[in-house]
Amino acid sequence: MKLQKFLILAVVLCAFLNLSMEWDYGYGILTSSDFDTQRNQDRHALSAALDDPDYWESYNLWQCFPKEEIEINCIKVCYKDKCIANEDWSDSLTFLAQPSDGALYEFSFDDDHERSCNQTMEIWWPLLNGQQAVCLYAAYLQDFDVSSEENIKRHSYWVIDRFKTLAGQYSSSDYASPEIQSDYDDEQH
Repeated sequence: MKLQKFLILAVVLCAFLNLSMEWDYGYGILTSSDFDTQRNQDRHALSAALDDPDYWESYNLWQCFPKEEIEINCIKVCYKDKCIANEDWSDSLTFLAQPSDGALYEFSFDDDHERSCNQTMEIWWPLLNGQQAVCLYAAYLQDFDVSSEENIKRHSYWVIDRFKTLAGQYSSSDYASPEIQSDYDDEQH
């Protein structure tokens, strides 16, 4: 009986140690300050109109992905009610993440319509080049319908507040002169 209890304890301990060694949600990118920012949000990032009968709110969450699961695309978007002429459309860079769980996450900044994809990528490139992972701080907006031909379980759309790599971070709060930090002021790894 003692041997059986010992073996069970040993298996549980080995499983715990294995999980704790492999599970690094932030890929070494996120600091305790980043998690505090998420935990201590004092207001929602997105919401429905106040008079909407189906009112909802969404808060920012950190989500991290290895570079193999991330793709950056330039798409055409329109911020007007009717988009007819070419000048109605503008470029927008999006992060597409497709982890092994079968979901597709689409992330974009709400404020990048003032720049072309090339201008935005010039700002982002020093932060993304050569990185093994990226963490996105974003709020959920909606799910899109998916068909069986798409071979994905879910397609969700998120609005980014900021993204972060080991090279620094980019924040949408000041997109005219982006915040780029090359070393952490609040915590070293």
